[in-house]
Amino acid sequence: MTSPLLTPTKSLPLGAGDMRHRVQLQQNQPTTNSFNEPVANWVDVAAVWAAIEPLLGLDIFAAQRIAAKARVRIRMRYYPGFDTSWRIAWTPTAAAASSSSGSSSSSGAAGLTQYFTPLVVIDPENRRRQLICLCAEETP
Repeated sequence: MTSPLLTPTKSLPLGAGDMRHRVQLQQNQPTTNSFNEPVANWVDVAAVWAAIEPLLGLDIFAAQRIAAKARVRIRMRYYPGFDTSWRIAWTPTAAAASSSSGSSSSSGAAGLTQYFTPLVVIDPENRRRQLICLCAEETP
């Protein structure tokens, strides 16, 4: 039995209309403070279009077998080097927040940046066409 996370409809190439969220891919380049302690420094590496989908029903049940904290699936075109050490930042716009009935989180107020930590990054069929990320939302 195939996983509902990667059904054939989910592994088809993404169309332009499927990706309606503009997200920032960020990589941590730590710096040090005055006490010589490492401090996280998230740097924007790329801005890409993605599909942010909340996990519901069977999807969330299947995702918990892979990563217990996964609550969101983010699909985007393949980006070389992207892995679980990176994070995804998304700032919903007022138009997108009011027009989308299926918000990815209850705290999705317009203008507040949401950060997602990829727990699993999947390249379906290893074709380097798209990435499916099972993510947990970071709390500020």
